[in-house]
Amino acid sequence: MTRFASAKHVASWAGVCPGKHESTDRTKNTKGRPGNPHLKGALGLAAFGAVSTNKTYLQARYKRLSARRGLLKALVAIEHSIITTIRHMLTDNVP
Repeated sequence: MTRFASAKHVASWAGVCPGKHESTDRTKNTKGRPGNPHLKGALGLAAFGAVSTNKTYLQARYKRLSARRGLLKALVAIEHSIITTIRHMLTDNVP
């Protein structure tokens, strides 16, 4: 993980970082970022599994976000949380 300077760089490489697409104070809808397709698939399955587990932090976060942003955007946000957590666990050597 030393190749990436921060967790934001890992999320960008994976294609799960949030985008900011606006012009003259108007936000534009765009499709998801291109990233590593194998990692995105694995993160999607992990996020779906984390969301369907009862009484966890990620499930509560998904419910909060899905009420405001929608189901798919909330799932991508959970993927971002997972890849950030994995990067911190690998760089800091913590379980």
